[in-house]
Amino acid sequence: MEAKLDRMEQELRDSVLRQQHSAEMTAVDAIRINPKYFYTFVRNKSNLKADVMALTGTDGNLESDPPKLCELFSQQFTKVFSVPIRTKTIHDPDAFCNIAMAEQQELRELPFTEADVLTAIRTIRTTAAPGPDEFPAIVLKNCDSELAKPLKMLYSSSFQTGIIPDLLKQGKITAIYKKGLRAEPSNYRPVALTSHIIKIMEKIIVKNMTSYMERNHLMNPGQHGFRAGHSCLSQLIEHQENIVESLEKGNNVDVVYLDFEKAFDKVDHGVLLHKLQNLGIMGTLGKWIYSFLTNRTQFVAVKGAISQATEVMSGVPQGSVLGPLLFLIHIADINSSIVHSTVRSFADDTRIQCEITNVNSTVNLQDDLNVIYTWAEENNMSFNDTKFELIWYGKNNDIKNQTTYKTLKRVDIEQRNMVKDLGVCMTSDAVFGTHIGQVVRKCRMQMGWILCTFTV
Repeated sequence: MEAKLDRMEQELRDSVLRQQHSAEMTAVDAIRINPKYFYTFVRNKSNLKADVMALTGTDGNLESDPPKLCELFSQQFTKVFSVPIRTKTIHDPDAFCNIAMAEQQELRELPFTEADVLTAIRTIRTTAAPGPDEFPAIVLKNCDSELAKPLKMLYSSSFQTGIIPDLLKQGKITAIYKKGLRAEPSNYRPVALTSHIIKIMEKIIVKNMTSYMERNHLMNPGQHGFRAGHSCLSQLIEHQENIVESLEKGNNVDVVYLDFEKAFDKVDHGVLLHKLQNLGIMGTLGKWIYSFLTNRTQFVAVKGAISQATEVMSGVPQGSVLGPLLFLIHIADINSSIVHSTVRSFADDTRIQCEITNVNSTVNLQDDLNVIYTWAEENNMSFNDTKFELIWYGKNNDIKNQTTYKTLKRVDIEQRNMVKDLGVCMTSDAVFGTHIGQVVRKCRMQMGWILCTFTV
């Protein structure tokens, strides 16, 4: 009897090991395609779960009831919206989008073909989470040929009429913890899920709009985010090359890192639509974008509960395909009046740098900073100026000792010897020893995770 129990126990152990081995091999295959899956696999094996447990309510007490958590997050995520500028508000989109623009390139109409729809469907990930309409991506992927024609008809009708069903303009918000106290709603950021049905149409529109803007050189050359052929790497290389060139000439370089406050959420729809008009994006396309931006709603989902739907008063739709391009258009003219400095951005991560040859150069950089502050006010944007960072490069300490740069509130911008720029440690000595050390420590940590997570 004892021998039989030992044999059964050994068989159970072998079965568990085979199952574990199979799961790990599946994870290895998934990591080859998507390296970020490694972190998903590690989290799934962890005993510590990152679910929201409790939040501090308006009365200061902790709330753990899921419906109340939803409402607390909803209040947090809606209070970030900006108040529209009345003079920029569009009251008659038909008249606004059909103004004749003399001697200007225009993009008014877009074709929708079955081939376009098929191409867009095939770019969607099978595992992508559904939006509020609960329409799964795998159905679109497996039935792409059958759905291409009816979807093409739907998109053509929506585009020509400017009508988008309310369900396709709704966002399902999940709260993701950032840092700080987990009980504070402000320490979470919203991640939105939107319908795959509208995303496919957005992909077609983005392709045509991007082609039009690149062809007519309407993109800001200093913008490296959400653009083909541009990346964190291209922005960092240009930035570092300019620094090295100035240092080789014996000059200093001052760089100020700006920080927008909820940049994507605060985009004023009226201001954005006027910018689209100036770019020649008008007519039927302009009216459809107006419909896409306005009368949107969102709700928060936590632990199976959902909040009441709230109106989205400003911002480009997060979780959408078109939203990032619209944001690039909104921020494209940030450097249009800059005279002495260079402005580069990766989406909303923006830095301004200036070659410093004498004290007058520091005055020039402050003047350009003031221009950006004015731009922000005119465009209904705001900064977290307490998070501004200044880094000095160069050996001329006499100039550094005479230098202070001010925020919009006339507070000194804090000088640092090291700042994080798109994940890279930039130090005032213009070398990367600190960053290399951090990469090595991260590699060792990941090696530890691998050894703790995988058994084969």
